[in-house]
Amino acid sequence: MHKQYGFFFLFLVIVLCLAGCQNESATSLEEVEFVPADTLPQGTPHPITVNPTPTSQAPLPANECLDCHADPQRLLDSAAPAAVEAGLAPRTVWGEAAPVEAWEKVWVDGEAFLQTVHGHVACTGCHAGVQSPEKDTAHTGLVTRPSDGNQSVCVECHADVAGTYADSLHATLQGFQSMLEKRSSPANQPALQTIFAEHCNSGHASWGDCHVAQPASVGGGLFAGHMFVRTPPMTGSCTACHGSRVGDEYLGNNEGIPADIHSRQGQMECVDCHRSHELHGQPGNCGECHPGREGVEISLPEHRYDGLRSPTCISCHPDITLGSDNIEMHTVHGADLQCQVCHATAYSSCDGCHISIDETSGVPQYELESTYPTFLIGLNPQRSFDRPYKYVLVRHIPVTETSFEYYGEDRLPNFNALPTWAYTTPHNIQIITPQARSCNACHGNAELFLTVDKVAPGELEANLPVIVPEIPALITDD
Repeated sequence: MHKQYGFFFLFLVIVLCLAGCQNESATSLEEVEFVPADTLPQGTPHPITVNPTPTSQAPLPANECLDCHADPQRLLDSAAPAAVEAGLAPRTVWGEAAPVEAWEKVWVDGEAFLQTVHGHVACTGCHAGVQSPEKDTAHTGLVTRPSDGNQSVCVECHADVAGTYADSLHATLQGFQSMLEKRSSPANQPALQTIFAEHCNSGHASWGDCHVAQPASVGGGLFAGHMFVRTPPMTGSCTACHGSRVGDEYLGNNEGIPADIHSRQGQMECVDCHRSHELHGQPGNCGECHPGREGVEISLPEHRYDGLRSPTCISCHPDITLGSDNIEMHTVHGADLQCQVCHATAYSSCDGCHISIDETSGVPQYELESTYPTFLIGLNPQRSFDRPYKYVLVRHIPVTETSFEYYGEDRLPNFNALPTWAYTTPHNIQIITPQARSCNACHGNAELFLTVDKVAPGELEANLPVIVPEIPALITDD
């Protein structure tokens, strides 16, 4: 008798639980709210609206965004003809990216995406807009790049790192800003702000540019159907911005020069050395990449060579320190030489960057006069505790006194305040290089050093801190 009541009681509990689950799912569906962008106060972060977890009892609510964005044919049919023809340019001045069809840039893999964590957030929760089958209505108030700027929606769930990223060099491009300011003057600040907005802002990297789409500077385009990736893809994200120099050097795209040994033999990608805290602009304890510097507080850098080095060669090659690996050159030179002086090969330099008018669009754009291979050793213009080297590799940067004359004369009145041959860290490392084969491959070899005869007359004053006045003498048996 008691067993019968026990089975009946168990059956009743199961029925009530199932009923409760169904009711809960129904309630969740009713609570899903799609907030139009025009109801949000100016500057307010977009509210994150969460879809219910899909179950067999209750499918996700109708999503009119995906009705179009998950259908390649509808995307192709609705794309503007100019967008279809344009696609994505394979290379910009600074970076490169694979060509992508216009419809592909905004295609969402609905089936896969909805099973991910981000797929449980309503599209309008991040992108605003309106749930509508009509394209123009649906795109009303649309935010195409919701991860941009200080109002990034990513902060809602990733406050620990998104909060610092807004101040990182990737987000602010402070390196460009600070160099422009030093070469210019306070009177030119309004013009510089215009220049920066017109020609530098497209280089800003948002969270989305690293984790979900190709950077805006190369035309954008979702990586893989709006699937978020924890680790930025090297060719889809990193070299899309850093392709013309770093990418070509590292991957061996420069004719006659092999790929960096870390790429060729180690199959290493950018993030193997450039860790997340560096990319996210997180100041604080840096012992992970700087052994012995635990607890050192990192201030926001003015440019990429400001403050602590990250990464460092000795993080992975500690035996090199003070010549403890018994290699004579390491013992003799110690901290006198930047590692790349001996272990890099030829890298690119550029001349004559100007603002010119694009003949097709009529829009002002950058134009380079020339790009060419170099390998030159100069004096370190910014010796510090973290960069104590006397000799470093230098690369010509393309700025000239007339780079911004499109916006008026004399926009860089303090042009000589900074060298045009600048400290550089080529990404084409090799174990054996021509200059490292013997002492006198470098000593007494004037071709390897930045001397007066290799500097344009109009740039001599600017480059005095890096020009080598006397090359190291040949080493003789005496």
